[in-house]
Order: sequence, then structure tokens, then C-alpha cells
Amino acid sequence: MLSGCGHRLFAVGGLELLFVFALYSVGVRLCLGRTVRGQLLGRKLRLGPIPLIRILAPESWFSIEPSVTRQRKWIAACSATFMRFTAVSRIVTRCASWPLSLLLFLSPLLSFAVLPPFVLAQGNYQNWYPRDITMPAGHSYPCALTAMPSNLEGIPATDKAFINHVYAMLLQCVQAKTIMVDTLRADNSGFGQAYSTYYAKTTQARQKIMAEPLPAGLQGFRDGVINALDQQILFFGKASRARTSGKSFQEVMTYSEGRNASNLHIAAWSAMTARYPGLSSAVSHSAYHHLCALDLF
Repeated sequence: MLSGCGHRLFAVGGLELLFVFALYSVGVRLCLGRTVRGQLLGRKLRLGPIPLIRILAPESWFSIEPSVTRQRKWIAACSATFMRFTAVSRIVTRCASWPLSLLLFLSPLLSFAVLPPFVLAQGNYQNWYPRDITMPAGHSYPCALTAMPSNLEGIPATDKAFINHVYAMLLQCVQAKTIMVDTLRADNSGFGQAYSTYYAKTTQARQKIMAEPLPAGLQGFRDGVINALDQQILFFGKASRARTSGKSFQEVMTYSEGRNASNLHIAAWSAMTARYPGLSSAVSHSAYHHLCALDLF
């Protein structure tokens, strides 16, 4: 997936394309022959050490160098919007009417003024949360879990990446846990294999949560979630072995690790509500039911 900077740069290219299409439809098709346009499209340029490419039209530029720092990429992207006066641009300016020339001149200024607030409002992070949260066939969530709203209303901008990533991983854990519980409830012999699948998905999510930079004030929430997952992993390990040896589902549900995990989920939710008292109802509902669905009771 793209980084926040990648989304910014794609947005730059996208906005510039709107102006390019207008210029081409009104002016370039009237002023230029197909041969001239063909010779100009696709020419490469370097801005210092940063390679640039042209996207669809000479007036649209986009930085694709992944090794350049975020700040330099952003500067390059904004600067590139002013690089209008290529051979095609000069011909359009000379041959087209003054309104088209004015549009050609003002479009980079407009994109520079409008685009930064727009892209910053979207949040500078990779969205890990899936579009589709449907459980696999034959399984369903144990409570009214709803998808986490993408706007994360009530979460400070500095915390949105962490919340987005953690809840994407919690959703993965919820789905793995739900399938594991359904397997334990059924009378079959696949408990060991089911636990292996559950363990792989849950520990992967745990590692990603631990790797996330921790915003201020979220230590209690993060620790509650991690400790709950640890207890639940222990619970399902014991439960799968017990079911394999012939114990009933009702018996294994009495193991203390399951109840410990439940208490830790409650503590994690309390820590989150204390940190974000202004959560919107949609975000609050979704956040709560992720932890509810992860609970065993």
C-alpha cells in the first residue's frame, strides 16, 4: 500500500490531470498535431537527484523516487506543479485564447493552495483496515460488530495511524478467535490444526501492534490489548489440547486464562474511553464491539 506521502503525490498528479484534460480538450487538440504530441509525451526529467516522469500529458509531473525523504518528495511534488512551460505549454499559450492561457498559468497556483489542506485532512498514514469485514462462510460475529469508520472522528490526527492499524489487527484477531471458538464448539478432530491457524494469525497481529509507534496516553490501552491476546493464546492452546483429549466445550470454557483475557479487554476499553472522551458514536460503537467480539464471554 501507498504511504501518506504517496497519496499526496498521487493527489497532486490527479488534480493536475483535471487541468490537463481541460487544456487538451479546449486548446491542444486545436493547436497541435498528433505527431507533435506524440513526440512530447513520455519525456523524462530529473529534478536534482529526484527522477520525475510525465503522466499522460507533459504538464503533469510526479515524483516516484522511494528513497528520497518525505519532506523532499513533498517539496518536489509541489514544485513540479509549476513546471508548466514545456514546449506544449508555450505553444498553447501562443496559439490559444487568453482565458486558456490564464488557466494554464493559474492552475498550479490553485493546486498548490488547495491541495495541501486537502491531503493533510485525510491523515498521513497507510489505511490497514479492510473494506470488507464479512466473516468466512459458516461463521458470524458474536456481537453487533461494525466496520471502523475511516474518518475516526474524535481521534486526534496524531493518533489516527495507531488506532487504524491496531483495530485492523484486532479485527484479524476477532475473526481468528471466532473461527477457533466455533471449531472448539463442534465435535470434530481438527482442534490442533485450527489452533495452529489461530496462533499464526493472532501472533502476527500482536507483533504488528507492538511494532507501532505508541502515541502519548495510549500505554494502558495497548498493554491491555496485548495482555488480553497473550491470555487468549494460552487459553486456546489449553482448550485445543483438552478437546483433543476428550473434554467437553463447556469444561474448557472454565479455564482461567479465558476469564483473564475478558477482564483485560474491559480494562483496554476503559483506557481508550478515558483517552478519547469525544469519540463520535459511530467510532465508539465500532471500537467497543471489536473488543466485545474478541471477548470469550
